[in-house]
Amino acid sequence: MSEERAPYTPGPWISKREGSTICIHGPGAKDKYIAEMAIEDSAGIIPGNQLADSRLIAAAPELLEALETMVERAGMRYPHFEQGNSADDLATVRAAIAKALGK
Repeated sequence: MSEERAPYTPGPWISKREGSTICIHGPGAKDKYIAEMAIEDSAGIIPGNQLADSRLIAAAPELLEALETMVERAGMRYPHFEQGNSADDLATVRAAIAKALGK
């Protein structure tokens, strides 16, 4: 795992419906407010994928850590991993990590 980190609230994050919004909180529940998403329009209808999106956002810290660990271990255990089709896959994963870290 990388020692250099973008400043973000460490996980785990939780996604919880609170009235007409979904709130995403870091450790300590409401102590670490991350984001809020409106889930109902003015008619009280829940449009789109807000609930699923909030779960994905809440999983972000664990997903990032898992990807970083996977890349690190794959490189150590399988040196050939960076060749052929795997190289493209690894580049995609590294690009996602960089995006998450703001690089």
